[in-house]
Amino acid sequence: MNRIPPKALDGRGFIIDQSLTGVIPFGRKGSVACGCGWIAAYNLRRWRGDPVEPETVARTLHRLSPFSGFFGVNVFFLWLYLLFLGMWPLVLPVTRKSRRVGVGILMYRVKGNGHYAAFLPGEEGKVLFLNGVYGARGHEMVMGDYLREFSRWPLGLVITVRAPRSS
Repeated sequence: MNRIPPKALDGRGFIIDQSLTGVIPFGRKGSVACGCGWIAAYNLRRWRGDPVEPETVARTLHRLSPFSGFFGVNVFFLWLYLLFLGMWPLVLPVTRKSRRVGVGILMYRVKGNGHYAAFLPGEEGKVLFLNGVYGARGHEMVMGDYLREFSRWPLGLVITVRAPRSS
């Protein structure tokens, strides 16, 4: 049962405001502090059309994560989770000069921590970021511009995934 408040979701059901996910336990610090990894994975599963609840994704990644998710989701275990789901993830570096990257999860540095945000193709070569800027609906930018504005480091990692197959 999805317990996330409607204000944390956009019109398509993607989680866009991590600060409102405190009802979902994750690690010792909770989803508000360390939930960006499971939220990014949930958003990709939602994009793919998987019938999955946020609690299920959080619980699974919590079990996979070293130290029970105390520091959030480890990038290797996030990659492994997506591989297990048949998304064929590929980890690539991105820079502030990067433009098009497809669909996936961006890992970058904000303040004193790392952060994950799912991204989808936007309009006119831009990328739609989900949960990158809490509560931002329709937050579209070129990947490099996003890193330039929001990342402390000039380099990030993306885990790109394949589009779902049409039936």
